[in-house]
Amino acid sequence: MKNTTGKLCQNLRRLSRLLFLCFTVNVYFISSGVAQSNKWVEQMLYDNPYTSFCSTDFEKGISNGNYGKYPVTNLFDGTLHTCWVAGNSQTALLYVKIPDAVNLNKLILNIFSGYGKSQSLFLANARPKKVKVTVLAAFVPDGYVSENAMACLMSQYPKGINLELADTFAVQSFLLKFNTDSLDRFFDVSLHSLKSFSGGKIISNLPENFIENVQKFIVLKVEILEVYAGTKYSDVCISELFFNDRFVTAKGSEAENLKDISIENDSILKANYADGSRKTILSGKNSTFTNVEISSDKKWAILYYVPNEVVGEGSRVEELHSLIDLTTFRVIDAEFEKETGVSPTFLNFSDDSEKVKVTDFVSEVELL
Repeated sequence: MKNTTGKLCQNLRRLSRLLFLCFTVNVYFISSGVAQSNKWVEQMLYDNPYTSFCSTDFEKGISNGNYGKYPVTNLFDGTLHTCWVAGNSQTALLYVKIPDAVNLNKLILNIFSGYGKSQSLFLANARPKKVKVTVLAAFVPDGYVSENAMACLMSQYPKGINLELADTFAVQSFLLKFNTDSLDRFFDVSLHSLKSFSGGKIISNLPENFIENVQKFIVLKVEILEVYAGTKYSDVCISELFFNDRFVTAKGSEAENLKDISIENDSILKANYADGSRKTILSGKNSTFTNVEISSDKKWAILYYVPNEVVGEGSRVEELHSLIDLTTFRVIDAEFEKETGVSPTFLNFSDDSEKVKVTDFVSEVELL
């Protein structure tokens, strides 16, 4: 983390010199004559393996080289054992680009509010109780993209979304229902008004014919409105923030030194270890196990099965699928569907040599 952040800091300094439980929330956009502020928001977004982002403390880290012990990049590292300490919750701002692969028709925002490393640390530290999420239409003119960052002009939709988080040691999921037709009109109106932009501190001027080459996407601005107090510390922690193109869950140690897995007697799933030992992962008294596949990192399995009540001569039924976390031996179907909106019923592993992903042949989800 230190080496990566230090290199990024150097590159961004050069750039600045050159340039400058599941909840549903309805999000509506005015269809014509979209409410629009004349004031454009200029904002740098910085690259991350997951998505582009920026936060108040990260910008300070760029200027002084100190990103702190719990940097904002911990939000996107795919583990609940790290966290972002937001600092002063009254002034902390977070900008997150919605990844291009996410379907806006069923956008799910997942948040682990608090420090997820342990229950004791969760209670000891403060965690968000209420957050405000604001939708911004972001535009990046040609010439304002570097290797590590990009300069954006953002038009803020005036009405924010207030989310109330339960004080629970778990990922919480919010379905943000967009009216995509109205969203398209909002982008069109914002882009048209961008023609009147006369220059700012980061983006000095817009190139000719900028509309033809401009990048556009949605950014969410997250503000902490209220917190649950910690029993020991005032630090406000968030362990992870991600959308429905990812699945993040608490990890165990059962997959260590795992060699393979196998089915016995059509109803018992076994873990076979390198030292010759074996453990029972799952016993299916009401189902017949027909096949099992294991992921390349040996942390996940997809079990194929048929309920016993439909098994018999002449029966014609499709196999059902269940997703199993091999680090904990848990069937995580309900948790997976809550965070991703994808049913595990017909899930398969994707052909991806770098990441472990699953697909239902409509959506693709990275497993972390």
